[in-house]
Amino acid sequence: GGKQVLAAHLQAAGAVAGMKSSLEKLPFRLICPECRTPLETGAEELRCARCGRQAPIRNRVPSFCEADPFYEQYVGEHVPYHRNPSGLKGAVLRFLPYWSWREWRFWRRYVPRGGWLLDLGCARGREIFVKQAEGCVGVDTATTALAECAQYYRLAVQSGLAPLPFESGAFDCAVTSHV
Repeated sequence: GGKQVLAAHLQAAGAVAGMKSSLEKLPFRLICPECRTPLETGAEELRCARCGRQAPIRNRVPSFCEADPFYEQYVGEHVPYHRNPSGLKGAVLRFLPYWSWREWRFWRRYVPRGGWLLDLGCARGREIFVKQAEGCVGVDTATTALAECAQYYRLAVQSGLAPLPFESGAFDCAVTSHV
């Protein structure tokens, strides 16, 4: 009864406090996609003091758009977190004409080490980006995938591709794959 409600409330408050702390540690600020003003972090949402727009925070993911039900279902069933091939599988794939290995080599070569990376259409994210970049930020419309992506990336944001809720020049690299 009452203890469970209190425990759920405290857990939610801890998640919001953790989200606020995570946002404060970023080397850039989230901005209002409409008026480009820095957003303030509230108890359960980000809000723009200038135009009044609010973006709810759900499962540590700021939300700037609605989810597409078809895409939510597709991602939920068919799109995993992309891990780097390792062990015997990784060794074998290096010698086969396997597109994933070629793609992994491409990312390894061209994603700069130590910078901030913006992954547009990130779904659940990619391990190669986490290993290469100092910090990864994922943007997608699928809330199911973003909840998992937030476990690996420094920030996951539910948003369409334009306009994005980031300051200009916030990232050293922007990538997209299979979008």
